[in-house]
Amino acid sequence: MSTVDISSGEAPEITEPDDEPTPDAPRGPKAFVRVATRIANALLAVVVVAGCAVGGWSMVRHHTAVRDAARDTQLLNFSKDAVAQLVSTDSADPRGYVDRVLANSTGQWHDEFDARKRSVIDTMQTSGGVTRGHGVAAGIERRNDDGSVSVLVVVTSQTSVPLPQSGPGQGGLAPAQGSPAPSAPPSGARVDTAPKQYQVRVDVAWVGGKFKLSKVGFVQ
Repeated sequence: MSTVDISSGEAPEITEPDDEPTPDAPRGPKAFVRVATRIANALLAVVVVAGCAVGGWSMVRHHTAVRDAARDTQLLNFSKDAVAQLVSTDSADPRGYVDRVLANSTGQWHDEFDARKRSVIDTMQTSGGVTRGHGVAAGIERRNDDGSVSVLVVVTSQTSVPLPQSGPGQGGLAPAQGSPAPSAPPSGARVDTAPKQYQVRVDVAWVGGKFKLSKVGFVQ
């Protein structure tokens, strides 16, 4: 307990307690609510920004996937058509065949085919046949480091050949005496051979805004 000295005759100074709260005094409920609201708003803003970022990235990925799928479809359709043209020959138009094949070619395959186009034309001219190819199916095997894509193509072909014309001196058995001579096939008559199926592996490259074959090989 403290004592007051009254011998001096001076009245002691009496200090009244300070009614204002110190800075460390606990705040009231309203202040707490304001702080909590600010924190909640800040967290909500972070969540909204993060959600927009994730949504935007997902949309970009979706558009990229759709674009890649459409490009792959175009690539596979080209592969089937190009291989079908490759096995489709016509003895009446060998030069047109060579031009079509070279137009769909690039790189190694273009150089190889261009080097032997003369022999291809000669063979087609003497064959007398017409072959029609049809691409049945195609699938991507791998994507190569040089940017090309390896595709396996299933293709069918059927050849139409002219019927041989029989005549004097062409051999064959003579009809029995008194039997009617067999009728010769009409001029220009043709017969279709049995359809054949092949598997062809090709590399497809994107050159000058177009798909082209850069490598071709028949699968045994």
